[in-house]
Amino acid sequence: AAQAACGLCLLSAGLSAAVLALAWRLPSTRRTDEDAVLAGCGAALAAAAAAAIFSAQGSLPTPEEEMAPFGERSPAPIASHSSRRALELSERLAARGAKMYGAWWCSHCAGQKETLGAEAMGEGGFYVECSPDGAGAENERCVAAGVKGYPTWEVGGQLFPGEKDLSELEEMLSSAK
Repeated sequence: AAQAACGLCLLSAGLSAAVLALAWRLPSTRRTDEDAVLAGCGAALAAAAAAAIFSAQGSLPTPEEEMAPFGERSPAPIASHSSRRALELSERLAARGAKMYGAWWCSHCAGQKETLGAEAMGEGGFYVECSPDGAGAENERCVAAGVKGYPTWEVGGQLFPGEKDLSELEEMLSSAK
């Protein structure tokens, strides 16, 4: 979780504080070679402790394992419900053959989907996944359409880049050929 306590971080901070406290309380030997040996021993001890903690934690997750909560390279589910206006707009977009080009990892695409809501996005059938590693990817179609960024709407052969609110989507429909 984004704001969860990290055990390794807390332990590292504790060890660093302990090393600082020891260094503060121990008098200097006034000999550089003895100070270097003490510093080297402290560094070796810290490295050994870190290695032991890391190996006790197990291996790091793979990118696929990190994405597991969201499905295999699929966008996060749409949480908002569609307003009557969004549903009507979705019908008009679908009737015009509009397409929304996006990527599963794109925050602005997620925002665009939330603006329309789950019902409008589900019924519209106008979302096209452009990320080559996304579920149901149609990357070639996105390249052929000339999509340069996400989200990009296509209506009547015209491209309209950027996230839009409902008024901007209505304006986009009116201005498209």
